[in-house]
Amino acid sequence: GQGSEFLKKLQTPDGAIADSTNKLFSIWETVLASQALIIADSNKANPTIIKAIEYLKNNENGEGLVCHNQKCKEGFCTETSAIYLELLGNIYGAETIKDRAITLAN
Repeated sequence: GQGSEFLKKLQTPDGAIADSTNKLFSIWETVLASQALIIADSNKANPTIIKAIEYLKNNENGEGLVCHNQKCKEGFCTETSAIYLELLGNIYGAETIKDRAITLAN
């Protein structure tokens, strides 16, 4: 649909799907945009989604979690990480996120 096409056009070469004028919250925006694309397009191998997930993986902290913005990369945000793990679980299976989910829950 139109929304999916809009999000796909926003994707930057590094994989982020975010406001190009302010990259501060590109991680949070990419998490939300990826979630919307997965809901709209059941094809989990969609190249836009895969590229966005790779961008998010590149922004993980040492525990495999993410923060909502670029300034707190070493920390993590509970809400952003929870949605990120849900995305990974939907694409790669729940077993792939089990340890990170336990870390997030503690």
